[in-house]
Amino acid sequence: MDNEIVLSAKELYYLGKLMQARYIDYSYIAAMDDVGKNYSVFESESEKSLSDKGCIEEDFAGEKEVNPVLECLLEPVFFGEREVSVNVCTVGEEPVLNRLNFHFFEDNITAVDLSDDTLKLTAADDGMIRKSVHGILPENYSVECRKDVKVEKEMITRLIIVKSATVGKGSVIRKYIEADGIVFGESDSGLESMTKEMFVDEVYSLFKGGN
Repeated sequence: MDNEIVLSAKELYYLGKLMQARYIDYSYIAAMDDVGKNYSVFESESEKSLSDKGCIEEDFAGEKEVNPVLECLLEPVFFGEREVSVNVCTVGEEPVLNRLNFHFFEDNITAVDLSDDTLKLTAADDGMIRKSVHGILPENYSVECRKDVKVEKEMITRLIIVKSATVGKGSVIRKYIEADGIVFGESDSGLESMTKEMFVDEVYSLFKGGN
């Protein structure tokens, strides 16, 4: 099994039960049907689909156990106490929302992409985080910093929200808007246009536990 897998909400929920998860991000299972109404069907369907994917196996006693590679991938999701989410909404007649979460547990990081109706889990590292942060802005993005800028609502093309949350310590949220190809962040004097370096450094600091 590779360090990447696509799961449905039900499959993730089943794996969480099997691994006795401490946490399950509600956004991953929010659209899931009420499995309590027919738990036996949910259980049998989940077991079959996960077995077909090689995600779960039976031991000699007939007990279900999670594939070791997948277990390492899931540990940050189910037991990590720190999560950073990046939500990018493209404004238009049909808004498009791209969502990417990073879960941290000990020395492991797992990224969860929620951009469609499935959950794509990928083993991540610092390099992937930096690439994801840089990828929010176009490669040719080049803007000078200007403070106390006024932006008309109809000019906004993207909303970018980055949230870093740690269990027992609360969360830090940074909000940005993009208008006419320029990203603006909040400052003490109002909105300010951000250079690429300013944006990347500020967002990346949230991944490293900064505020």
